Amino acid sequence: MWFRAERAGRPLSSDHSFQVDRDLRITAGTDDGRVVMHGRTARIWVMNRSGAEIWDQLAAGRTIDDIAGALSAKYDRPAGEVQQDVIAFATALVTAGVLHPLEIGR
Repeated sequence: MWFRAERAGRPLSSDHSFQVDRDLRITAGTDDGRVVMHGRTARIWVMNRSGAEIWDQLAAGRTIDDIAGALSAKYDRPAGEVQQDVIAFATALVTAGVLHPLEIGR
């Protein structure tokens, strides 16, 4: 599955992994989710539990495919549907400059 993130500069695939922007400040996870603040821009993202779960896996360097597969199995949801949700979430974070795609295979 291919998609384009505005700030990515090139197409990203579902086998990409990501690096967290170095200027982020991240709260500890709670039952309600997580808050992420970009130190340079002072932008804040509030994530619900689902978003925090995806965020933690993206920040840990897992690929979109890996995350979608794990969540699909955990929540008994169709893999394609989950992958679309993870792609949309990752795209928004890349576009916002919060995550940076790594080279495939890295």
